[in-house]
Amino acid sequence: MKAAGALFIVAACTWYGVIKAAGLCRRERTLAAFLETLRFISAELSNSASPLPELFLRLSKTARPELRPFFAGLSESMDSIGERSLSSLWQERLMSDESLELSQFQRLELCRPGLMLGRYDAQEQIAALESCVSRLEPELREQARRAREGKRLYTGLGLIGGIMAATVIL
Repeated sequence: MKAAGALFIVAACTWYGVIKAAGLCRRERTLAAFLETLRFISAELSNSASPLPELFLRLSKTARPELRPFFAGLSESMDSIGERSLSSLWQERLMSDESLELSQFQRLELCRPGLMLGRYDAQEQIAALESCVSRLEPELREQARRAREGKRLYTGLGLIGGIMAATVIL
């Protein structure tokens, strides 16, 4: 019975480490998806000048799964554009959406292009989007490095912690 309990503790601790490592990978995927989407919005603004509400609606269906809820909520809130600015809707959605696996720094950086969207001419909006992408690309590389290291670290720590706890029990 003790052996089964010890095995369960080792498995649970290892699983916890795997879950923590997966969180780092989700953050990397979410940031990569945002950068890809900002590039897409920039291309749309420069090529076809799609209206932003249409663009957000399309992104709510076609963006990477990590970002669909964000753009769906943003698209739904477009009805209140007369009462509130697009920048406030963008910022509120970005800062309050718990499904987005982003750090506070990443959220703040992603708020910057929202200040320009829908306010200025297309070239200024594109410049703001490209500036945000260039500031967040090093962050994405760092996040990828953390995810690689974190996979080994958290999984290993979970396993070792589980073995130590099981040893104490036995």
